[in-house]
Amino acid sequence: MGRSYSVDLRERIQSDIAEGSSRRSAARRFGV
Repeated sequence: MGRSYSVDLRERIQSDIAEGSSRRSAARRFGV
């Protein structure tokens, strides 16, 4: 079963992607 992440973490990842990072890069940066 998947693990839940905090809303704050999700928002930071979405912001990082919106600023131009790839999804893979953002996932690596935040350890998800």
